[in-house]
Amino acid sequence: MCIRDRYYHQRCAERTCSNCKTKLSNLITTQEMQAAPIIKYQKWDEVPYITKDGRELKNHDFLPAEAAINDFIEMVNSQLCELLAHHNRAKYLDDDWKKVWDNMSRADEFLPDGTEHWWDLPEEQWVDLQVANQFGTVIDYANSYLSEHKEEHMQQFWSHSSTTILGCVMKVAVSKLKDSFFADQAELSKCGRTAAEERMEVLRTLAHHHQPPELTIMHMGITSNPHHDTAGIQHFFEHNLYPWLQENTCLEGARHIVRSDGCAGQMKSGRHFRFIANFHSFTDWNLDCRLIWSHSESCHGKDLSDPECGRAKFILRCHEMRHTADNPTELKTSREQFEHLLKHH
Repeated sequence: MCIRDRYYHQRCAERTCSNCKTKLSNLITTQEMQAAPIIKYQKWDEVPYITKDGRELKNHDFLPAEAAINDFIEMVNSQLCELLAHHNRAKYLDDDWKKVWDNMSRADEFLPDGTEHWWDLPEEQWVDLQVANQFGTVIDYANSYLSEHKEEHMQQFWSHSSTTILGCVMKVAVSKLKDSFFADQAELSKCGRTAAEERMEVLRTLAHHHQPPELTIMHMGITSNPHHDTAGIQHFFEHNLYPWLQENTCLEGARHIVRSDGCAGQMKSGRHFRFIANFHSFTDWNLDCRLIWSHSESCHGKDLSDPECGRAKFILRCHEMRHTADNPTELKTSREQFEHLLKHH
């Protein structure tokens, strides 16, 4: 590819650039091609399967395939125009979201004349900082956690029980969090500070590192429901996320800015768009918030939640791998996994 700054040049992405269009053939020499003219690879393709009731459904998966080197290069070149354009859009949306996420509180916009940053104010004014009445979340389903069977015949013939993990990373201003939140954090850390002292300690840390006066808080929804669909997200919003907001924040009437990937089966579907459009009508639980949902490209835009969900699955797997007959550590149900994470994560 040609040298680029941040995005691929349009002609390069369209594979019409005269400088880089034909360079794929340089990846392999003539001698190498003659020695091994066939390449083996994994091809993403349609896979039909038959259900127990006799219906034929279609899915997609990676299947073994092979092709002549020249044919493979032509195929890659023809598909690069879609891939590069996809990555260009994803990078643009990442840059756009970063401007919102990195300064969700927008505290510096409300400072008095002559004050450049909020940390330049006297400490006694930090608690009463004026901020934008908004908060942000990045939300995504993680790959389901599969409970391990301990015997070889179990692995081959028994079905796996799975647990669905929904990750939700929240960015909220310190001044929008209630004292009860900081009292709980002080109790968990056993630092002996009061809620007010814990709040000031957080603000001092953020000021020392020249960060906006806001916290990133991780939420996880854990369920035995195997479906990664909008119904699970709607349930999580109504019965988990917004009750937590009501208990721990002062965000009534706020803007709730959400980012997710563009997966058509989860958050970019007709049923989910209907949920977004009707969100204002759920007045018994929505705290009079306005929901603004931003979709990134498929498989992009959820990088903030993926590491945390991966960490949760790593903790569960490590615990299960310690299983012995004398010291059983199996976590057979989603409830057991939830309780283990609650105690150890």
